[in-house]
Amino acid sequence: MDSGDSTDAFLGNWVTPALPQAKENQILYMFTGLQNIDWVPPEREPNEPFDIIQPVMTFGHSPPSTGAGEYWSCASWYVTLGRDVVYSKPFGEMSVGSKIFGNMTKTGPESWYINCVNLETGKDTPLNIERSILKTQPWIYVTLEVYFQGTCSEYPPPGSPVPFTNLTLFENGVKKTIDWEVGKNGQNPPICGSSVEVNDPTSVTIKF
Repeated sequence: MDSGDSTDAFLGNWVTPALPQAKENQILYMFTGLQNIDWVPPEREPNEPFDIIQPVMTFGHSPPSTGAGEYWSCASWYVTLGRDVVYSKPFGEMSVGSKIFGNMTKTGPESWYINCVNLETGKDTPLNIERSILKTQPWIYVTLEVYFQGTCSEYPPPGSPVPFTNLTLFENGVKKTIDWEVGKNGQNPPICGSSVEVNDPTSVTIKF
């Protein structure tokens, strides 16, 4: 969704699902995110600069951050398509069913605060980032991103939904209703029947 140039915060909660049945080389990312343009892989790389800020739940050995592994962990990221990638140190293993709070809040004209908080333990991954490109981050996402998956058993078991709830968008300090659309430009067809379901403006579910 394009929320406009006045976006100054995007907040939400989610829950860690069951572990994948098979633990191979797969890397699974699930996150809320804010981008400067509407682009998602595997689309052709854009001709204009791209960035995303994101508190990311991860399963697998996600390079280059240490601390991730064959369990669910979380870290805060700033990513471009070039060499400008910044990430926090992730906190370690999270129990299945842990409640997570993701926070992206604008702190200045070109600066943002990103954090992933384990509400069960209080551990978090604060990251402050300032770049000229961060002046506007109008595109908001709830995303499943997957690498190096060989079989469907490398996903969480079927029937393991990941609910993203309390999704809240602020524009110029005012809470706004989110008008979600299910993206059509990602992996098509989705791997192993995975899907995203919009429940209401504050709730989106990733399903396996």
